[in-house]
Amino acid sequence: QAEDGIRDYKVTGVQTCALPICLEKAVPKLGERAAEGLTALMVAEDPVTQNALRMAALEQLWEVRGPKGLPETFGALPVGRGWPEEGDEMRALVDHFCDEALKPRIKKVRKPLLESLASENPLGRVFAAECVVRLYPDEARELLAPLKDDETPLRGFGGSEDKPPTLGELARGKRPN
Repeated sequence: QAEDGIRDYKVTGVQTCALPICLEKAVPKLGERAAEGLTALMVAEDPVTQNALRMAALEQLWEVRGPKGLPETFGALPVGRGWPEEGDEMRALVDHFCDEALKPRIKKVRKPLLESLASENPLGRVFAAECVVRLYPDEARELLAPLKDDETPLRGFGGSEDKPPTLGELARGKRPN
């Protein structure tokens, strides 16, 4: 059933309950064939599991595609669809992904992360920028300089609801509280 859910983007509701548990076993068997279904899971609304299913799909896409596929994976992140917007919940999700998935391959992810900073997808740029800050703190300002004027709001990264921090502020070294 998990393999069917990974391949078939129409699988929803109760059928997906087993997916986070089974993804780790099914995806290695399917390899790249799982990518389309994982992308569909990642972009689906995820109100029941509060993004756990979405993040599990993101982590498995990372495993399937590896560092070279990171720009494509970040480029597929769904913009403005069910992500946390209050407090710093979103930053916590991104930080967890950076620390758990990317940090073990820190030398191999640098180039793909920098490529992801130029993504047309604002959420892809947010993920990439936050990972740059976490993985390369001493160089982050220099590496993020191209984003210094990016006004993409960082909802769920702290700040106030009416004035969230921006990607440009992060690039200029102003860490959201």
